[in-house]
Amino acid sequence: MRAIGRKHQTAFVLISHDPTVLAGFVDRIAVMYAGRVIEEGGTADIFRAPLHPYTQALVALCRRYLSSANPSSRFPAIEGEPVDLTKVAVGCPFAARCPEKMTVCTERHPQETIPYPLHSVSCFKYGN
Repeated sequence: MRAIGRKHQTAFVLISHDPTVLAGFVDRIAVMYAGRVIEEGGTADIFRAPLHPYTQALVALCRRYLSSANPSSRFPAIEGEPVDLTKVAVGCPFAARCPEKMTVCTERHPQETIPYPLHSVSCFKYGN
């Protein structure tokens, strides 16, 4: 895919629930939760130092899955239930599942901040 992209000077949009699938193909990753981009950054940055708690959970799950020596063990999961997208909610859509939830997370939606060049995140941990 990289060769095709270079040859034809084009880009691809790949969608996956498993970021490890993307790692070999993409330069940047945008992580979405409940239909919103919650973090975007270079592939290496996302895997080395994820910022949003959801991204951190995804990366941790990938690490546990890849290093699991017991193939019969239960596949790891993120605790809690995904947000109900049929209901209008106030606050961060990940708040109910977030291990680092603060009061403000349930009061309003976090805005995108850029804590590092070319790396953005929507989380109150990094300002707003």
